[in-house]
Amino acid sequence: MNEREALLMGKRVAVYKSFSRHERWASDHEAKHKVYEVVERSTPWDGWVVGFRTIFDGRTDYSGGDVEWLPERAHRCVLVTSAPRQRAEYVPPDGFELL
Repeated sequence: MNEREALLMGKRVAVYKSFSRHERWASDHEAKHKVYEVVERSTPWDGWVVGFRTIFDGRTDYSGGDVEWLPERAHRCVLVTSAPRQRAEYVPPDGFELL
């Protein structure tokens, strides 16, 4: 965690964008592709910054008898939640504003 990220921990933010995960099987059913897309929120919501993570687009290859994860692209994201016991959402670094 860098200094900027440490300063954001616990801050209240308004979220305007978030990542949405989509999975699909390849036509031969030997690989599953996972892709994260940025989704614009029609109405922003408030929450707290609880962490940071890097998420990956990529594919899981099931051919050849072994299962292999092949990452293709990385996305840095901010973890934001609106309640202490709620699952945090993945938010792109440009998808929120401080309150």
